[in-house]
Amino acid sequence: MELFIQILFFLLLLLIGLFLFVPFEMNLDSVKDGTRIQNHISIKWFLFSYTLNRENTSLKGQKKVSSSESEEQAVSESSHGIKDIEFIFGLIRQLFRPSMRMMVDIFKKITVKTGYFSIRFGFDDPADTGMMCGLMYSAAGIARQISDRCRIKIDPVFDHEVFNYNALFNFQVRIYSIIPAFLRFMFNRDVMSAFWKVLRRQIL
Repeated sequence: MELFIQILFFLLLLLIGLFLFVPFEMNLDSVKDGTRIQNHISIKWFLFSYTLNRENTSLKGQKKVSSSESEEQAVSESSHGIKDIEFIFGLIRQLFRPSMRMMVDIFKKITVKTGYFSIRFGFDDPADTGMMCGLMYSAAGIARQISDRCRIKIDPVFDHEVFNYNALFNFQVRIYSIIPAFLRFMFNRDVMSAFWKVLRRQIL
């Protein structure tokens, strides 16, 4: 019985060691064009591999309501939408620095073989589009400094609402090397404060 427990314990340690130190290789090919979303993801680790192919088409349904009901609904949705946008951008500003720090730490530990990302986006409010554009250009600049194999294209649209993207990545990463970055992010004061804000908002 003791020998069985020792063998089981050894196998468990071996599995944990393999998980932490054997590199994961990921291929990601994701495209969103209008209502069409197509994803191809393959992950290879040790002797195992997993592939996911998925394509979705989203259609927006509309239900008919009276003019008074539609006006009340529009005012309510507009009010909630403004509050949601203000809350989301408040979180983005609060999490920007720790997120960038985590991205830098993770990118330093990742071996990028191929990296391409293009995005075309726009919100109803041009000010929101401009704010998001500034944040994305900052993130893109950091990514380009870390890896010269990353090509990033950002195309903001200020006159109508749109969100399309194309991402193609192939990289390797060892889990043990990125754990410190996640821990620093999770225990950051701003991140913990943002977590409690989201939790209180969901409860209330």
